Amino acid sequence: MNRAMYQALQQETMLHQALEETKEAIYRDILGEGPMKGVLLLPTEDGPICAVVSLKSLNQMNLSAEHYIPQAQAKVVRRKLEGAKSFTDLYNRLDEMVSTGIVRFSGTDTCKLNTNTLAVLSRYV
Repeated sequence: MNRAMYQALQQETMLHQALEETKEAIYRDILGEGPMKGVLLLPTEDGPICAVVSLKSLNQMNLSAEHYIPQAQAKVVRRKLEGAKSFTDLYNRLDEMVSTGIVRFSGTDTCKLNTNTLAVLSRYV
């Protein structure tokens, strides 16, 4: 194999690994941020599937449980970032989520991001 080709393949492998590690770090950071102030997660065996939200903590009257549960926020962000095949694509996806406050997949398949998740994503943009 040509030396230049071999080096390019090695660099490509390292970049792909770094890309996947960055995606995983974003996911872990969202989980590490914890619930928003005024949100109590009700634990279950499989993780929280229910949240108690104080009235003054309702974010723009959003009644979606996904909005308040960090695991659900991390899951939709992971789903959005899964398809990123380059750092440019990853950056563009992050920038879109931060600027709109929404994870958009197609049509009406969207999820509004909470302030904690947006703060995490902003650190990567």
